[in-house]
Amino acid sequence: RDRLFADLEQGTRDWALERFTPHPVEVMTGPVHLPTFWQQSWKARVIWCRNSVNPPREHQQRATDLLKADWHELDCGHYPMLERPEALAELIAAE
Repeated sequence: RDRLFADLEQGTRDWALERFTPHPVEVMTGPVHLPTFWQQSWKARVIWCRNSVNPPREHQQRATDLLKADWHELDCGHYPMLERPEALAELIAAE
C-alpha cells in the first residue's frame, strides 16, 4: 500500500488499490520472441511521464527512435491514466 501507487493522492490511490490485480507471472519470466515488431510501420506515440522513474527516459527514447514515433511528455508519475486522464486521452485521440 505504501509503495504501489505511492505518488498518487490518497483518494486516487485508494480507488486504484481496490481495483489492482497482479501481472500474470509468465509475461515477466518467459521470454517473448517478436521477430518483426520493431520493423513494423505504424503511427505510434511514445508518452514519457516526467516524474516517473520507470521506464527511464532513455528506454522510452530508444522505443521512439526505433518506431519512428512521435515523442510526448506529461508532467505526471507512472500512472498518467490516473493522474492526468484528460491530457492522456487528448494525446491518444490526436490525429
